[in-house]
Amino acid sequence: TEDENAYNGQIVATQGVVTAKTQYGFYIQSSTDAYSGLYIYAPDYVDPVNGVNIGTNYIVRGTMTEYNGLTEMNALTHVVPYGGNTFEPVELSLDEISEQYESMFVKVTGTFNGTTLGGAWQIANGENTLYVGNDCYTYSPIENMEYEIMGTLSYSNKESYNVGWVILPRRATDITEKV
Repeated sequence: TEDENAYNGQIVATQGVVTAKTQYGFYIQSSTDAYSGLYIYAPDYVDPVNGVNIGTNYIVRGTMTEYNGLTEMNALTHVVPYGGNTFEPVELSLDEISEQYESMFVKVTGTFNGTTLGGAWQIANGENTLYVGNDCYTYSPIENMEYEIMGTLSYSNKESYNVGWVILPRRATDITEKV
């Protein structure tokens, strides 16, 4: 988010399981503990054939930075696979969404309130809201339908898509209509 990470500008190495892929990078997570997720900006590594795979562990080395409010690693020098693993999503209520869960695989529940912005759609639970982004998977919600959504929690304050916190479902099975 708006806080600058302690390693900003430094070259670091870390490891984690790929939990989601976007057009320009991927998310890794090392555990279900707070602050264990990270976005990796790496367009060269998201190719469907030769890129990273969801569910595979990787050791990554690159430079830490903040970009559009999101803590990320870029300028990669190493991406080494070393096995597989999966995580159950961390279940959160919308009022628990915060930086400690940034770039982590989470599950939330809320009702589509009809609000959209730049391809994202908003769910609400009481006064709390969260946008559902289309960076990994596009879905057409039904207004006033309650949804259970699994995805990676990200943050965006870029001019064309200034939504703050956003959950990024990866596939159709990450979105369930609650009827």
